[in-house]
Amino acid sequence: MSANDQEAAEQRVQDAVRRHARTRTFEEAEDVISAVLSDPGVQAAREPVEVHAAGDTLTRCIQGGRTRRLAGGADLDLGILGPAQSDDLFHFTARIGDHPNAVPEPIQEMTPQQRLDAIISERTLRAFPPFGATTPCACFSESPSAHLAFLIKLRKVQPWGIVGSRTSLLELGGGAVAYVPDEQYKFFKKLGMDHWAVRVGPTSAWMHEREWRLPLPSGKIKLASVRAILIGDASWRPSLVDTDEWIDGATGEQCQGPAETPYAQPRQDYPALWRESAIWTWNDENESVVKYPPGALC
Repeated sequence: MSANDQEAAEQRVQDAVRRHARTRTFEEAEDVISAVLSDPGVQAAREPVEVHAAGDTLTRCIQGGRTRRLAGGADLDLGILGPAQSDDLFHFTARIGDHPNAVPEPIQEMTPQQRLDAIISERTLRAFPPFGATTPCACFSESPSAHLAFLIKLRKVQPWGIVGSRTSLLELGGGAVAYVPDEQYKFFKKLGMDHWAVRVGPTSAWMHEREWRLPLPSGKIKLASVRAILIGDASWRPSLVDTDEWIDGATGEQCQGPAETPYAQPRQDYPALWRESAIWTWNDENESVVKYPPGALC
């Protein structure tokens, strides 16, 4: 065997060693992750939770456990925002294209305004498994002002929804998804973490969504507050709801209820979430949002 042949043979041996070492490393990593996910303590920590956000503080009510109060954004420093970043995460109530099969037909048939009206009135955000996943998630788009205009003007996303923040979603267990090729996506799926990844390939091009997800195994989350409510028509208002107060239907005056007059009826008002939230209205001419403080559009 010549010196060149011997050198080539040694190189092949070294390449084989490195290749098998990488394979073993991936297998060991999968075993470790699987073991961690199956640990009873980890499973208990991943049980469904009902979460309430209130200003800069968060209250997490763990089902069957005690209430914990967590620090908000003040304790989570994400650094200085770059021009391609935003602390605004938009949950749009409109969708371009088909809905995942898990979304009930009555919700699919709603208009974006009707879905937003239901969220505001019920103070509840419902979650469903995204395409290719099994875990229900509330989905958001990280959108600086220029990217928001791009989504609305060029991608034809209708400007209706609610706005959260990166810090709030991270505190609640959410985060940005990974955009990965098919081969890497298989690892996420094998580990039951496919809701944390979006396939990128010839038939899947969704990177423009800049997606964040909040896993919600219970399928819904109660909203104590939001950063803002986004509407596409400044004259739009949500449906009125009954309050705890009473009025005399004959006179319109406030009363104590049915015990005082047979004409008593609940006083109606805009839902509390609408009255307590900032309202952002989309201005199509300026391709930007006009921001109103809480109560200004009541």
